[in-house]
Amino acid sequence: MMCSTVSGSLGWGLLAVLMTAGCGECGDENLLRRCEGLEGLGGPCTIGKGVCEATGIAICAADGDYLVCDAVIGTPSDEVCDGLDNDCDGETDEQIEVPTGTCLEQGVCAAGVPAACVGTHWQCDNLAVAGWEETEVSCDNLDNDCDGEVDEGLVKAPDATCHSDGVCATGVQMICDHGHWFCDYSGVADYEQFEFTCDSKDNDCDGETDEYGICQQVDCSQQTPGTIKCSYQVGASSGMPAIDGNGVIYTPSRSPDNTKPSLVAINPATCAPMWEFVPYDQYADYCNAPIVTADNKIYLSCGGTYSDISNAIYIIDSSGTSPTAIRLPVGVFPQGLAVGDDGTIYFGETACCGAFYAINPDGSVKWVLETGGSEFREDPAIGADGTIYAVTWKFRGSPPERAYAIADDGTSGRVVWEFEPPESSGEYDTAGIIANAAPAIGADGTVYVVFDGQIGNQMGFYSTTLYALDPTNGHERWHHRLENHAVGMHESAVTVGADNAVYFFAGAWGDGATPTTMHLSAVNSNGTAKWSNPFAMFDFAIHMAPAIGADGNLYVAAEDKLYSIDASNGSERWRVDLPGNGYAPTISSDGTIYVQTTSAFYAVCSDSGGLANAPWPKRLHDLSNRGNYSATQ
Repeated sequence: MMCSTVSGSLGWGLLAVLMTAGCGECGDENLLRRCEGLEGLGGPCTIGKGVCEATGIAICAADGDYLVCDAVIGTPSDEVCDGLDNDCDGETDEQIEVPTGTCLEQGVCAAGVPAACVGTHWQCDNLAVAGWEETEVSCDNLDNDCDGEVDEGLVKAPDATCHSDGVCATGVQMICDHGHWFCDYSGVADYEQFEFTCDSKDNDCDGETDEYGICQQVDCSQQTPGTIKCSYQVGASSGMPAIDGNGVIYTPSRSPDNTKPSLVAINPATCAPMWEFVPYDQYADYCNAPIVTADNKIYLSCGGTYSDISNAIYIIDSSGTSPTAIRLPVGVFPQGLAVGDDGTIYFGETACCGAFYAINPDGSVKWVLETGGSEFREDPAIGADGTIYAVTWKFRGSPPERAYAIADDGTSGRVVWEFEPPESSGEYDTAGIIANAAPAIGADGTVYVVFDGQIGNQMGFYSTTLYALDPTNGHERWHHRLENHAVGMHESAVTVGADNAVYFFAGAWGDGATPTTMHLSAVNSNGTAKWSNPFAMFDFAIHMAPAIGADGNLYVAAEDKLYSIDASNGSERWRVDLPGNGYAPTISSDGTIYVQTTSAFYAVCSDSGGLANAPWPKRLHDLSNRGNYSATQ
């Protein structure tokens, strides 16, 4: 009901405004008249700042002394770059952070790109970033355009370092790879890094045709055992060849200028090199024996003086192109590798502390197991059930040497058992024990390890003992100590024949110049001596592991020669001179024996019949060097 007592004096329109505004109820004539006197009453009004601003009608306050606006002010929000005052403080786009993803964030931009809010959008100042390029033009091993790719698509015309003879007369260009310009011959028809095809062409573009004797192949079926089939001059390296499923041989070498380690792919028919890979790192000093995976990828572990930049595992395809590098953690020196059935790479570190690594095939770290022991310096061995076996060395002042059984639980590694040579036997002073031999696995799963130890307190006098360990718990099944071996501090990897007889070298250190006596020993499957014969060695026995042929006999490189040894009694069957210190040989399926010396790579005809179908017939077990009991020959 309207207030008739005041309607005549205030007017119906103003009265409606005042009552709506709460200036009074019917009969509150004095308050209504006080509202009537305020300037702007009933007019439009605005309150709030920025996006919170709202328009309404001016009304009097409840006590009638001043006017208020009946508008409902907006709700402030966080400031964003849109040209508006979002937080309603009277300022626009002030003190706001650049949202993630606004500017480039990869490559040289990873440290941050300066940006400013201009108008209604962010403006990124890429020019302020050191090394930034709108389109990649610099060959510097950096992602200059911040797109997640490094040196992509960089090519240029060939310079004087590129070949231009033979088949390289056309089609050569230079590409950028890891910050360096390289001659790219991938577009050259019939090009070969080294001549290996007998086709009357200069395939390697060096001005010569069909060199390396590639048109003069030796048929071993027409030769007597011990005939050199072919050879190739490789740089001095202590590795052992690996053979892929196509018969191609991969052997460690040295770069043409002999300053860096390398890997050479060799034609099995002619020993002609097919390609050579040299690690990118200028400080790499050595590379270990290569490993070939089931899909013909080559794994090559290399290390050097500066462990933070030179230690890596390289993955190379069978054509020698598109290598990738798995960078190892700082201070981790890679030694021998073993590869599991799923492609996991296993190795122990040699820097300190007894850490054992599992690396996924994509290069990510799967797990690291801290054993708290000493250094791992030998090739691991993988059993039929996937258990990994490894041994540590012992130096004075370091933890005792041990043999470990390690399980891969998927996301972590676990020590199943560990074995430490007994002190109580009186045979060892553990202050001087060193373990040098890579483990091997027998047909029934028995784990064979060799430990070298100081005899009592007689400094400089050492004994060598072979242990046969139960794979389930690491308990000793038997041990065999070499009785005719007074001085020794180095052993080769262990090999195991079809009859479970065990073979290995043991003896004193060699200095590479003065021969020292090493014994090739054979031990029966029950731990009794089979035979032991001396050889004059010029280098560490660790590289001299015998290979077992399908004929049951041994093939060893020693004394600048390759020997065929009768496994039944240790007598010599035949020999061939191979200049330079030889390393552990391997035997291809056609019976050809491949061995690398410090001066050359050799292929030798033999009557071996190929590699033995035995539990552990050579160092690293199989032709591919995977160190895996399940790997086929």
